[in-house]
Amino acid sequence: MNTKMSELCAKEVICLDTGQRLGLVADVLLQLPEGKITALIVPGPGRCMGLIEGKEDYCVPFSAVKKIGPEIILVECDPDSCRTPHGNRRKRP
Repeated sequence: MNTKMSELCAKEVICLDTGQRLGLVADVLLQLPEGKITALIVPGPGRCMGLIEGKEDYCVPFSAVKKIGPEIILVECDPDSCRTPHGNRRKRP
């Protein structure tokens, strides 16, 4: 399956176990130099594509992805265990 990054980032992530909508993919983690996707980054509650600050994001392991459809990505994971602090951003002067 070939998918562009822009297409992947337009999909909504839904947890199969709980039916919870985690949000839209905002970024991915890559393993270099292989170029393999290791995780999907989804802004957590209170964040909107990085514009409104929240405390945590979802970092969903790519191994948890069960199905990638035209509009959604189904994952099998515990949303609470996927939460990770998004870290401090550098503020530009």
